[in-house]
Amino acid sequence: MALDGIFLYHLKNEIADFAVDSRVDKVYQPSRDELVISLRSREGSRKLLMSCNADSARIHFTDYPPENPPKPPMFCLMLRKRLTGAWITSIEQENLERIVKINLSGTDELGDKRSYSLIIEIMGRYSNIIFVDENNKIIDSMKRVDENKSQVREVLPNVTYAAPPAQNKLNIFTDDINEIKQQIMQSNKSLYKAAMDTIKGVSPIVCRELENGLSIDDFKMQAQNPVPTLVMLDTPKDFAFIDIKQYDKLAEIKHYDTFSQLLDYFYYERVRLMLSLIHISEPTRRS
Repeated sequence: MALDGIFLYHLKNEIADFAVDSRVDKVYQPSRDELVISLRSREGSRKLLMSCNADSARIHFTDYPPENPPKPPMFCLMLRKRLTGAWITSIEQENLERIVKINLSGTDELGDKRSYSLIIEIMGRYSNIIFVDENNKIIDSMKRVDENKSQVREVLPNVTYAAPPAQNKLNIFTDDINEIKQQIMQSNKSLYKAAMDTIKGVSPIVCRELENGLSIDDFKMQAQNPVPTLVMLDTPKDFAFIDIKQYDKLAEIKHYDTFSQLLDYFYYERVRLMLSLIHISEPTRRS
């Protein structure tokens, strides 16, 4: 299960349709890894959830926001000070990387107009949410990374933000499809692994469809016309931006109208099932 770059591309566009030109109403931090921003626009209000949890890093609109702690963390207080009342001006993703940059126009502590960016990096245990100013200087981040934690880059206040190294892969939307086919055919690896090594922004479940009869041409067509797809094996198992055939009748396949609806259900149901299992496993107390 992975929120891959192409899935994120369509999700980003979906979020931008509502979020761009909306105003930040409130900012919450339910846990050390989660952020919820309440947005208002002419179309109404929505809650945008961001998580940098290693097992569930993601961004999407939610109808099930987590409960907030009685005392907000310092990172949340700082964001409230800078972003409450700010407007979202644009949302970006660079070349199908798993990084989304939310650009905002707000004010600083003196009331002067400032530009900010909230960056969410969706990269497993290296996931993070980073707040930068108009000069790309880091104001703060959910996870601070010093030289003891990373030899590649530091994520600390007053350090210039640098994105993680880009993947040297081909983009199914912009690169020549014949070049993609040739690179896959020249690989000594299985079709699944060759596709993973060649195509940018694809997760294992998507590449397995290529071993299940999906051609590169059909894959590109489906990537351009996505279908938010959930795979159920008694519990939510995986999700993708294309229809999934590889499980045949062993899994239930559900399609959603939006990517946010899909992710909202997927992670809400995972937490609900986990809590129910914990409740069942608790020993019965004697009265």
